Amino acid sequence: MAMSKRNANAMVVMNFLYRIVEVFEDYFTELVEESIRDNFVITYELLDEMMDFGYPQSTEPKVLKESGHTCTHADPSQRRSLASS
Repeated sequence: MAMSKRNANAMVVMNFLYRIVEVFEDYFTELVEESIRDNFVITYELLDEMMDFGYPQSTEPKVLKESGHTCTHADPSQRRSLASS
């Protein structure tokens, strides 16, 4: 869902929302609520890099990864092994 104060181009908004999903799927092993919660800071930084002053900017995962953002979300199997040690 997206909202706009002005009459925005609907296709630009839809395309941006789909690009957000693609970027998050590229960053997180599994795009679920838990991975977003665990990586809230990275999610916020990605959204900040992807949009400036309400306008989409860079939405390519390769370009965003070059800016130094890394994912800290561990796989569930890794979490179990970390908890048992």
